[in-house]
Amino acid sequence: MKNPGLFYRRGWAVMGAALAAALAACPGGGGQGNGAGFEAYEAASLGELSALLAGLPLNTAENPWHIALKGVNLGNLGGAEDGMEPLFRTFQGRYVSLAMDACTGATIGWGSSAAQNTAGRPDKDKLAAVALPAGAVRVGYRAFENARSLKSAVFPPSLRTIGRAAFSGCVSLARAELPETLEHIEDAAFSGCANLETLVLRGQSPPGLGRGPYSPPLPPGEDPGVFSGLPGNFRIMVPPGREAAYKAASGWSFYSSHIGASNR
Repeated sequence: MKNPGLFYRRGWAVMGAALAAALAACPGGGGQGNGAGFEAYEAASLGELSALLAGLPLNTAENPWHIALKGVNLGNLGGAEDGMEPLFRTFQGRYVSLAMDACTGATIGWGSSAAQNTAGRPDKDKLAAVALPAGAVRVGYRAFENARSLKSAVFPPSLRTIGRAAFSGCVSLARAELPETLEHIEDAAFSGCANLETLVLRGQSPPGLGRGPYSPPLPPGEDPGVFSGLPGNFRIMVPPGREAAYKAASGWSFYSSHIGASNR
């Protein structure tokens, strides 16, 4: 009997373009894992996800299990001290490429516990790619901090804020594309992403950069700390004709030498 959570190539499209984009950054090969273009698994609760992964073979970051998590409110994973840990603990030592675009929750991840923030936590290290919920407006405080195997993150067109240290220490992330709805990127959001070479922003107006959304603007030339520890060839690509506006904006002026026009 087939796993009821399994659906094959003919059902792949229902997982949406967001998952396809995430999977493209960490394609499956042969052997372990369920490479892009083959079957994908589906879970409707964290308990179902945990049980599913426990029954799958151990794999590698290069060949993650591709899973669509549906109908789960990611804003209610736990209390303020739990953050995303209830999700990460379901991985059972398996590497996962996770489509959460069919989940709900305006704020994804909002915790500050020692467990949430511990560098190199093994379960957090197993996230290889993620597509965030379609209606999410905020990626919360330290939501994906030190997810060191994360190669791809797909952001929804509803997103308004990337919280403090949300992707700090994601050393496998090489590129991120942020939607035009984005209004603020808080302190240390991408700090320590040592291999992040390209950040693409679609907004015509520069989003706020650094500190919190209600803090006063940074003084001209002050480092907002959002991109500290990035490679020297790091590029910030903005809409053509908007380079000057970004270079003059509070916080962004510190990174003016990295700002250029995107080609699409």
